[in-house]
Amino acid sequence: MIKPLKKISIAVAITSSCFYCPAYAQESSSPDLTMGFNYSVNFQAYKGHKTYQTILPVFFYDNDKFYIEGDDAGYYLFKDDKNQLGLDGHYDGNSYDPSGELYLLDKRKWSVLAGASYMRITPYGGFKARLNTDVLSRSKGTILRASYLAELDKGNLTVYPEAGFQWNNAKYNQYYYGVSDAESKRRYRSI
Repeated sequence: MIKPLKKISIAVAITSSCFYCPAYAQESSSPDLTMGFNYSVNFQAYKGHKTYQTILPVFFYDNDKFYIEGDDAGYYLFKDDKNQLGLDGHYDGNSYDPSGELYLLDKRKWSVLAGASYMRITPYGGFKARLNTDVLSRSKGTILRASYLAELDKGNLTVYPEAGFQWNNAKYNQYYYGVSDAESKRRYRSI
């Protein structure tokens, strides 16, 4: 039987910084579709496995009702100059393909998370909280994120660094980071 994790796991997230450069610099009242790049660092939870760094193209679109921000998409329930409340979904790239000494572990697959988010925008940056759950039922887990976002605008280049923390419930942690009794027995028999 899989035993629930006794500790609350708080992960410090070094989340992605998004860079984008608009195709043109004219002011426009219609929403723009812009493209940028997302740089992310993925620290593996398993000892001896390397850290992955990726740079991927991302798209940004916001018409004050619907938005796309990289791997996030959502619908605003309420939005003004200082507050954004919405329903959202996003890709959770957390995965693991066992190899080496851990080849007998089960593969952990990516998923899609959906839920709600709120962001308060201040002169010092944005403060965001989001609660999401696994809609593909791979981990059947729930996560809570809190983060700070800044805007660094240098003419045609804008950078949005984000830093925060993430709390995962026991189901999420067990699926992605735990070892079940069946996996443990397979490993023990192979020795």
